[in-house]
Amino acid sequence: MDPKFPPELERKILELTSALHPRSMPKLLLVAQRVKTWIQPLLYRVLSIAASDPGLEHTGDNVVPILRHPFADIERLLAFASTPESSSLRENVSHLRFPSSCLPRHVTQLLSACPAAIDVVLPMHTLPGNILTLLQPLPLQRLVVYWRRLFPIEAARQMLSSCAKFTHLTHLEIRDWREHDEPLTGWQGLALIPKLTHIYFHELDWMISVIMLCLQHCKLLEALVIACSTPSHIEMTQKRLESSLPGDPLFLVLPSQPPACARDGEDFWAAADRHVKKRRSGATNDYVAGLENYDSLTFE
Repeated sequence: MDPKFPPELERKILELTSALHPRSMPKLLLVAQRVKTWIQPLLYRVLSIAASDPGLEHTGDNVVPILRHPFADIERLLAFASTPESSSLRENVSHLRFPSSCLPRHVTQLLSACPAAIDVVLPMHTLPGNILTLLQPLPLQRLVVYWRRLFPIEAARQMLSSCAKFTHLTHLEIRDWREHDEPLTGWQGLALIPKLTHIYFHELDWMISVIMLCLQHCKLLEALVIACSTPSHIEMTQKRLESSLPGDPLFLVLPSQPPACARDGEDFWAAADRHVKKRRSGATNDYVAGLENYDSLTFE
């Protein structure tokens, strides 16, 4: 198809169309070679995989990619990853999000196929045995993970040597928390991640000692977020922060699924940064951020 607009304008129009209507991208690839060149990197930028049937959540066999790519099921995606055309994955996937039902072997195959990933979400309780070997070569900047699955209690020595190798990691969301009788040594690796600036915890009470560890040793720390699952949880957490860690501008509270966590736009870390800036400037003393539309929020 011959262009009817200047190439710069045509590209801008198509990229905007892709951003507004991501499911249209597979069809746009068929328009012309120049369009494919522009749109294909956008198509594979976010590889988000979701379980298609909650009733099969624990089988790992019925997962489908959504939003950003044309594959119908996980097996087709894995088959594509082993073809010469898989350079689309190798070169363009920046954000890789797995479902909690994903099998360890699928995690291994996809992480190996996406060496440019800077943002990885691993919400599953069972990780591949070689997960550190898979993650450390990546230019990883953001990670969501269960800390105890990444570093079991019995692997404390390995944790201390491994954390320092995450040389690009700046944003870390930890889905689990310290048990009340668990030694603090199991969390000391956080202090060894050299560029860590943002941490997101899902529990406060059992994590106070870990939080103090981070405040003392993570010298680049800019924001520390506590996730809350209900409005009453938010209120309780705010009171706990005010009594235990009063006045520290790094702390803020967000819903467990913040409204600003957009899949195709600004994520919740941007909302966190804006709120920390307000707290530092004295514009607000409120720990709670991103709740302008509080009444319309949906909590887990």
